[in-house]
Amino acid sequence: MVDCKNIIYKQNENLILDSLSFKINEGEKVVLLGLNGSGKSTLLKLLNGLLFTQSGEYKFDNNAINQPFLKIKKNFSYFRKECSLLFQNIDAMLFCESVKKELLFSLELLNITSSEKLFEHIVHILGLENKLDSLPFMLSGGEKQKVALACVLLIQPSLLLLDEPTSSLDNQTSKNLVDYIRTLKCTSIISTHSLALAEELGSRAIVLKEGKIIYDGNTTGFTQNHKLLHEAGFLHIHDSKKLGVWHSH
Repeated sequence: MVDCKNIIYKQNENLILDSLSFKINEGEKVVLLGLNGSGKSTLLKLLNGLLFTQSGEYKFDNNAINQPFLKIKKNFSYFRKECSLLFQNIDAMLFCESVKKELLFSLELLNITSSEKLFEHIVHILGLENKLDSLPFMLSGGEKQKVALACVLLIQPSLLLLDEPTSSLDNQTSKNLVDYIRTLKCTSIISTHSLALAEELGSRAIVLKEGKIIYDGNTTGFTQNHKLLHEAGFLHIHDSKKLGVWHSH
């Protein structure tokens, strides 16, 4: 479904993504890991057709995703229905006068019919039942994230891209979301800082460091490997003194 070959992306001459190559098959659940500045958000925007490579090729469902392809109206509509991204900056996704109108906006724009049962289910798992008439701009950060998540999930894309989807959620809502994502048949690529959630969000992990892939494999193969965790910056070795003796931890 997703095929990236030697992807290079620069911003103001700064190399953000450096020769990335990987394939993701239909139905795979992939977790995208890396510290801030590793290139996770940039890669997700590129996979969503919001940014374009300076070099290399990105194919979605055997279609090369580039500006000429998306300038064709039918291609644009097709891709936006099939590939949906939750931004890390939630405020960039909200602009309607009520939460309910926000949830329905993308469906109407893309001419997608969503069942009332699905609508009620997603609203329920994200705890938005009492917020449908609220102004999105007046909600807390966590509530805004729930609304943005609901918008993305209602589209039911074949490729679901989520950038730090649980960063502002309470523990129960995070659990509900993770449980729901695991039931979906779509392909998902989800970035997170949480190693605790990584194994639940995807069986495969792609780990970025300074724009390069330093690991691509089984999630537990990364989260349980101290050497790899240290290389990626998730594990720090420091010296401490106890009873007059220095130790490394």
